[in-house]
Amino acid sequence: NGASFPSVYGLFKLSNERAFREFLEEEAGLEILEMDKFAYASSVNEGYVVVWNEEFVMVNNIPFNMESLYSGEGEMADVETVKNCIQLLKTANKAEINDTYLTFIEKEGDANFAFDGKNFYQFLNRASNGANDELISQKDKIEALKLEMALNFNDGAINLNVASLADKDVSGEYNVFMESGIRKSLMNLGLSKHPVMAFAFNLNLDKISDLFEENFPREFKELKGDVFSASNLRFEDIKAASTGEFLVLVDNVKFSKKDILYGDEKINGKFALVFGIEDKASILKLIPDSLKENMNGVMRLGEANIFVNDDYLFASNDSLWATKIASGNGVSLTSVQEWDESKPFNFSLNCEPLTRYSDFDEANAVLSLLTYITMQADS
Repeated sequence: NGASFPSVYGLFKLSNERAFREFLEEEAGLEILEMDKFAYASSVNEGYVVVWNEEFVMVNNIPFNMESLYSGEGEMADVETVKNCIQLLKTANKAEINDTYLTFIEKEGDANFAFDGKNFYQFLNRASNGANDELISQKDKIEALKLEMALNFNDGAINLNVASLADKDVSGEYNVFMESGIRKSLMNLGLSKHPVMAFAFNLNLDKISDLFEENFPREFKELKGDVFSASNLRFEDIKAASTGEFLVLVDNVKFSKKDILYGDEKINGKFALVFGIEDKASILKLIPDSLKENMNGVMRLGEANIFVNDDYLFASNDSLWATKIASGNGVSLTSVQEWDESKPFNFSLNCEPLTRYSDFDEANAVLSLLTYITMQADS
């Protein structure tokens, strides 16, 4: 139908129709009408309709297209949307719902979400009027993507699980993670046991390089040539230097007044970046000759304090942290909340220190309810 925005709807179980009607009339200020033995209300200004019977409520946005917008026919779009909702509810009552959708909505989860690449491609294609050659060239890859997410509110935790149901060939093509987590030796480089943020990922650099070259050939050619030729560095050296293991740490975050007049706050923290070394000879090519005489200790390069050994390169804005690592006195991060060291992607955020930052305003109301946020992903 040439819609420039997809139809989005939600389906809910109705337990108290009288209370629901009162809410729509008194709180939302909507007029309740009837059509084909279904009740409905609509708000053209807000762009949605609500349709229900004695058992289910369906909420649907009002799709529009540019043609109807200029012709004036868009004024009837809410009525057409109501008719579509009624038809969907009738179909559900006849148990004609497709098995794939039924399987999805029966999955355990306080809230479930699904993404279907085929429908998404159809929307993108309609929005571009079929005139986007780059989009058309990616049709098979987009249509093969499929995700399901389940959000659960448990005692002391909010869990979000994401599963990729894409075709194995496609998911494998875009999977840039290795099968395992980072090495344990990289997990002993902390400043404290409870950093404000810890982010570890183990990447397949060859796969990233291939994807970048395939999808951005011109930029990749510039990256391989012009960017590094000026400094006598080769792209292959950078790729060969690292195992693909990366660890980002933020600790000892403090907030200080930046402007006495306006009360703006400044965030100060200690940061560290670690990446595993595959070939020390390759990493040496990346370090200026003037610093190599300090290879057994901490090197200073701009604001970065760098330490290198056979296993990793450690860089921090804090000289004491770097010295601590160089002397073998780093703190183990194995106590990071809910980390699964076998997974190639781990993220943890300690929320408590962030609640002291007043500029977060409304976000602090949410942060104050959380102890930490953590994410993991498989390859």
